[in-house]
Amino acid sequence: MLTEGAVSSLAVLLPAALVFDLGKAASIFGLSSDLLLKAGINVTATPTLLGLDAAPRFYTAWGFTQAIAWSRILGLQAFPSLYKGFYTFAAWALTAFVVTTLDTANTLHCMA
Repeated sequence: MLTEGAVSSLAVLLPAALVFDLGKAASIFGLSSDLLLKAGINVTATPTLLGLDAAPRFYTAWGFTQAIAWSRILGLQAFPSLYKGFYTFAAWALTAFVVTTLDTANTLHCMA
């Protein structure tokens, strides 16, 4: 269980570390500000991930990194739809992780 916790922590921290500055990361990969706005990312209002709360920071970071990776294969015009899809998937994954962790904690508490 401790190893699973360590792996999940890395999975949460890694995307956030990769896209600390959204504007700089977007310019490195050739994404225009119009394309980012189309995806729902306003770089002028929130230039870094630190401007977001914890859960949206994870959704944004994970969706951003996955969308960039896949848009390198599918083309930059696919970025907005990829971002929205991966952002939603990250929200579901984090929710499922929290629910299953609470379920495990309750099960262990009841067994003790």
